[in-house]
Amino acid sequence: MSRARALTGAGFRAWAGELGGRKIVLAETGAGARAAGAAAGELFARFAPERWVGAGFTGALSHGIAFGSIVVPVELAGALAPALDAAMSRRAIDLAPGVHPVRAATSAAIAASSSEKSRLLSAAGGSLPVVVDMESAAWAGAAGGIPGVLVRVVTDAAEDEIPDFIAASVSAGGAVDRGRIVRHALRHPSSIGKLLDLRRRAKFCGERLAGFLETFASRGF
Repeated sequence: MSRARALTGAGFRAWAGELGGRKIVLAETGAGARAAGAAAGELFARFAPERWVGAGFTGALSHGIAFGSIVVPVELAGALAPALDAAMSRRAIDLAPGVHPVRAATSAAIAASSSEKSRLLSAAGGSLPVVVDMESAAWAGAAGGIPGVLVRVVTDAAEDEIPDFIAASVSAGGAVDRGRIVRHALRHPSSIGKLLDLRRRAKFCGERLAGFLETFASRGF
């Protein structure tokens, strides 16, 4: 962003500025449906945006979606799931080669094991490849019909497993307790290598997602 300034008066971090020649508000809504839905609801009520983009990390449930892939959920799993804007989704999918249209399932916790991923995949249904996250449905529900698009980057493929101690560090609301992870690492030094690897993967995925979003904004979402 350019000309960024921090916004006050919210229970989460947010900035106003420009990206790709567009005036935007950028916010960290937090992990988990509860925090994400509350923050998104406040943002929509305060700024009444013309459009919105929900971006973040996701895990692949279907095989064939590689680590680092950009995916655009065009469907949300669940009978009462809110609809997404088809035109915005199509523009994002057509922006670059290899962008996957997917169906997004919602989980209250990190899908860490292969067995849990298989269970979520079976429950998701649909004909598209499936990914999972904790916030997309909450963002779309809070939008109340304002056109929006979801853009995610895959941090773990279907066959990848996330260490149990990280999955166990997620609160009931979906937030990651970083202090608990640090305490585990101090008690179990052998886990530090895994944490450093996850950090490298997250940094790579974050940079991939940021580059995609900047291009998307500059071409007009």
